[in-house]
Amino acid sequence: MKPTIPSLPILAGLAPVALALFLSAGCAASRPDKVNPTAVSILAAATNIAALPAEIGKTLASLSYLVNQPAADLRPQYKSFVFNLAVVEDAGKEIVDARMELGEQGKAYFADWDAQLAQIKNEDIKARSQSRKNEVMQQLQAIKKSYAEAEVVYRPFISGLKDVQKYLSVDLTTDGVAAIQGTVTKAVADAVPLNASLTKLANDFKALGVAMSSATPAAAK
Repeated sequence: MKPTIPSLPILAGLAPVALALFLSAGCAASRPDKVNPTAVSILAAATNIAALPAEIGKTLASLSYLVNQPAADLRPQYKSFVFNLAVVEDAGKEIVDARMELGEQGKAYFADWDAQLAQIKNEDIKARSQSRKNEVMQQLQAIKKSYAEAEVVYRPFISGLKDVQKYLSVDLTTDGVAAIQGTVTKAVADAVPLNASLTKLANDFKALGVAMSSATPAAAK
């Protein structure tokens, strides 16, 4: 059976924490002296997503080096490419389960918000809280949409690099390397929209983290 590629692995170790802590945000509302761990995790995730294009760049650089400047011994260059590709893959495997749980965690979080809303007597305050809830929900939906958009680009990209790895594993020769120059050129071009989608995803994570944070965003210099 042909192994399947996980849907959009991005964010090693951080997204599960961010999503698992969604429920704690509601409790944070009654503890304003405590740091909202959900916001902290989401902002950390945003930082790590934003760094992923650099890891993709390292992978493509090592592959381009192998193809365009092959050494007398091709094995070290190939191992470097394989290592960098593994880093990109491993960088987000833990997000797969968390991404599937995003909807349920979100429902629980907003259900808690609704419970707090029901206890507010002042209609003006209640309306403002409802408006804020709607804003945060829209930002959560933006993250879901960004995941879907990034996945469309990611799947063929990572599949192509995995095929290159398998191909070179059985034909790591000068002629074999030369034969995939066109494939490498295409991968470099395909990385442009992928990196753009990752940047958008990182920005959406950051927007949600800021919206849920009790800390005032630093002023731009």
